[in-house]
Amino acid sequence: MKLQRTDKVWLSIFSCALLIIIVPIFLTSAPEQTIEIEPLDLHVDPVEFSEVPKMATQETVNRAELVREIVDKDGYLFETGTRIGEPVLSEDIENAKQWAIRVSTVDTENEADAIRSVLAEQGFNSWSSHRKNGDHVVIDIGVGPFMLVSERDMVYDQLLSIEQINPILVGFEI
Repeated sequence: MKLQRTDKVWLSIFSCALLIIIVPIFLTSAPEQTIEIEPLDLHVDPVEFSEVPKMATQETVNRAELVREIVDKDGYLFETGTRIGEPVLSEDIENAKQWAIRVSTVDTENEADAIRSVLAEQGFNSWSSHRKNGDHVVIDIGVGPFMLVSERDMVYDQLLSIEQINPILVGFEI
């Protein structure tokens, strides 16, 4: 099998490029500068929880009482029913400074995950928020928040086109 002139040229170019890459690897030595880190000689005595003194001051007792007035034993706010630290959704969209779109309200985490997967496939970032409805906990799935009415309305219109989703505009607070 004879190599044509162009094949020989390409082979020589490839060989030169390969040599330019590989030869410097063999000619350079490993860096001589090394950093040594001295081991830390720390000795920490384990603390038993029974040894920790109780430091309940009147101020901490007062703060705990204030928390108990606004949060139930399960961590849900009495006023809104929302779990503390999660977004609070309100039906008052006229006075809201931020908005969200409630996509669905479900009873189980599996249902919430299924709906969030459908939304993710459609390109929407969603979140869930737990709230008490009486003694029953429900999970709201939402998209947002939105600070611009135009963006809110655009996403709302896109969500209307997805089957089995009935989006509702809501106010959004943290």
